[in-house]
Amino acid sequence: MINKVVIFGDSFNYGHGCPDRIYHYDPSTQSMVGPVLPENSPSEYCWGSLLQKKYPELKVLNYANPGRSNQQILRDFLVYSENDTDEKESQLIFFQLTNPDRIEIASHNEKQIASYVLSMAGSHNDHGMGDAVRQYIKYMYHESIGQNLGMMTLLSAYALATLQKYNFRWSFCRRNYEFTTYDFVKGLKPMKFQQMVDIRNYDFSGKHDHSLETQKPYRSIDNHVNELGHQIYFNRVIEPTIKSYK
Repeated sequence: MINKVVIFGDSFNYGHGCPDRIYHYDPSTQSMVGPVLPENSPSEYCWGSLLQKKYPELKVLNYANPGRSNQQILRDFLVYSENDTDEKESQLIFFQLTNPDRIEIASHNEKQIASYVLSMAGSHNDHGMGDAVRQYIKYMYHESIGQNLGMMTLLSAYALATLQKYNFRWSFCRRNYEFTTYDFVKGLKPMKFQQMVDIRNYDFSGKHDHSLETQKPYRSIDNHVNELGHQIYFNRVIEPTIKSYK
């Protein structure tokens, strides 16, 4: 039986797109809408918060944050594990991979490592950083690099959870990873059994229809999952998983 749930991931597990976590670019005004999202402060409407409300006897910790790279998400898990003094076998870890093209770069302004989405290189105009990233993509990057880093991250998280005897469930957006890369992990049967459908590509309509029009009621304007989507995901995916550990 579990008494503690710990969540790791990116903006989708954080609740970006819910009413209290609105932050997106408005092309009509060429400005951002909403306040900058606070770190380590997930939405009250995200599935992790819904879990805490439905099961107050559980201790739910949500370490998901917007913009996290796969390596940052793994480090979040590592730091948590190093400082965790509770019984490991009574805890359930939810580990979410993010987009494989989100990598870490040196942030010269803050003199630290920052996460960067390569597919957004065209929108970056910070003192030549956009030009540098575009050159990197052109001459030094291949999409399989990000996908392999993602799989290495997942295997590392699985190894840590196994060694520490945590209960472990994981998810990722399958369409962002090559089938050959995914099949490698799928061949590891214990990991396959621990996989969950990811909230970012969940079929909220229940009609096996992932079209934008069908999924629109469950998405915010920037395509993050809104409060209705989080509620459905909690009801159909998270709660049955929690009950399986009771």
